[in-house]
Amino acid sequence: MLSNTLREKLRSNAPVSGCTISGFVPDQVEILGLLGYDFAFLDSEHWPLNDRELSIMIMAGDAAGIACLVRVRENSPAAIQRVMDSGAAGIIVPDCSTPKLVKQAADALKYAPIGNRGLSTTRASSYGLRMGLADYVKYANDHSVLVCQIESREGLENAERIVANDLIDTVFIGTTDLSHDLGHTGQRNHPEVDAAVERIVSCARQAGKAYGAMVRAGENPHDYIKQGYAMTVATGSSFFTGGAQHYIRQFAGK
Repeated sequence: MLSNTLREKLRSNAPVSGCTISGFVPDQVEILGLLGYDFAFLDSEHWPLNDRELSIMIMAGDAAGIACLVRVRENSPAAIQRVMDSGAAGIIVPDCSTPKLVKQAADALKYAPIGNRGLSTTRASSYGLRMGLADYVKYANDHSVLVCQIESREGLENAERIVANDLIDTVFIGTTDLSHDLGHTGQRNHPEVDAAVERIVSCARQAGKAYGAMVRAGENPHDYIKQGYAMTVATGSSFFTGGAQHYIRQFAGK
């Protein structure tokens, strides 16, 4: 479901809340909607979610009134078109390390005259039942969300040129891969990683772009919001892991 407000909020740097979903669990999408999250982050990059499963989860989001952003498994027109035609509100593109890769994603997301996405009366356009294709194309171009991840040394070096693309709605900082690529695997608070994050944030601010990050277990999203982050994303697996650990410790009397 294309959201009437999500892109507008990001463009105005208003805080939005999301949560990752890493398996085929449509009910979790529904729960996020009922709880009032702004979007569900469906992760098909790191988890084996196929196109049909993603489509069903997007339908669950529509039923609960929550937008679904899909982290695509690859930056290709085919992968992007399939999730968008299924009704996703937008895409999260891994490792946008060059301006060329950002343009490639934007071209696949947007219809002409902005991009070159293929057009058909799919689920995303309500099968042509609610508006004509010309009106739908304009609506989709105005509301589809593009989130580009910077998570490598190359992306860091190209950060200023990457954020210059006006079609980016949010720059998402992938600190796990970034720390690994910088030679500090798992050390997300290493001084070099902190400096890299600050450089990306600075570039985003100067370009007037929203920026976002994962909020890890035990962290407070307001600490990120105070630093200007618009997009904060909880990790759904950490909710289960934390709750399961708490229970089994109680069970063991610890």
